[in-house]
Amino acid sequence: MIPLVIFIGIASVRIPSVTDHREKEAQRTLSEYVNTLTGAGFVLQRIEEPRPSEEYCQAHPGQRGWRDHAALFLHVLAEKPA
Repeated sequence: MIPLVIFIGIASVRIPSVTDHREKEAQRTLSEYVNTLTGAGFVLQRIEEPRPSEEYCQAHPGQRGWRDHAALFLHVLAEKPA
């Protein structure tokens, strides 16, 4: 399988480039990315919404709002069967 990891932010997505190791930024909807991946034969393996941990919020109380708020990023792991 060929793995693909995409980090999606609220207003844009950052796609790591395999060839030049830089990220490219584009503004698309979540459905555009998911439908494009599945349409190209990728199988979604995992989707995560990273937020600060409870331990982090206890150590940094000012960050509590980010734990309770809707996630600002979405991590997608997809693989394409060989």
